[in-house]
Amino acid sequence: MRHLAVVAIGVAGILHTSYAAASTSCDARDLVIVELDLVKNIEVMKVNEHPVKGRDSFEVFFKNCARKTVILASPRAKLSQILDIQVFLGKIGARPKNDNFFIFSASPESGAMTYMGTFATMKYTRKHDELIKLIESPPEESNWF
Repeated sequence: MRHLAVVAIGVAGILHTSYAAASTSCDARDLVIVELDLVKNIEVMKVNEHPVKGRDSFEVFFKNCARKTVILASPRAKLSQILDIQVFLGKIGARPKNDNFFIFSASPESGAMTYMGTFATMKYTRKHDELIKLIESPPEESNWF
């Protein structure tokens, strides 16, 4: 019984250390950009413009986590893909809120994207600096039409 308690304390310590390391690591970066799509019925994910294989998605997201997350979801993307990112945030101890988690329905083909928080439509971008400006003051009205 005593051995089990020691193991439990050890596991708790490891988890706490991992969480602290994740928080520190994530706080060091300002933004992670996650692009989601569905191509030929295959889920596609890019993290900071780098394609990610299915099994590696959490590990890559974890290595690139940041204080703020922007999702650029293609209109073809599945809701489950967006929910996966929320689960990833939960696994690293970050709680998705309206000041750190931003979802855009984004279509590079049409040149437009819609911020899902207000349904404001604007010119498509995946540039880091432009997205930072957008999420610092999320658009209330469309400026693309």
